[in-house]
Amino acid sequence: ADKIENGVDEDEARRLLKQLALALAHVHEQGFAHRDIKPDNILIDADGSVLLADFGICLADSEACPNRAAGPGSWKWKAHEMLCVTGTSGYTVSEAQQADVWAFGVCAALLLSRTKELPWSQISTDEELKKEFAHHKDNRHSDASTMVTDSGLDDIVVKCLSFYPHRRPRMAAIAGEF
Repeated sequence: ADKIENGVDEDEARRLLKQLALALAHVHEQGFAHRDIKPDNILIDADGSVLLADFGICLADSEACPNRAAGPGSWKWKAHEMLCVTGTSGYTVSEAQQADVWAFGVCAALLLSRTKELPWSQISTDEELKKEFAHHKDNRHSDASTMVTDSGLDDIVVKCLSFYPHRRPRMAAIAGEF
């Protein structure tokens, strides 16, 4: 978590993000969605390998989350579609996987950030975050893309933080970009 939140040089960022993308792509290929991707759940062992932790709220293909708005996860890392929904319609594993892509993008933006602060980090409640997402509907990615350096990785961040889940790439495609 410290490396993600405090940042590293571009080569190290690329190495860490590739490992995280491969790990998350594997989780998705096995039919699961993690649903709580955030720095606290990204561990780096003594050899420098990335380990994805805390599968306590993951969702399997055979399950359904009954209520999108009440779904688990840490709200500052949660995709807008998991926050900005009215009603109680459930969501599929595929939809939850696209929310994982969003959270990967947030972690990547923070890792590459010049400021080490998310654009919405001063927001303190999920209601305020919902309003922020609604306000920036088509420009959400531009806020996060201004955080990153010209490392060549910013394109990945922008793709992952697309407002529209169907426009986000799958994790396997992201892993292939490294």
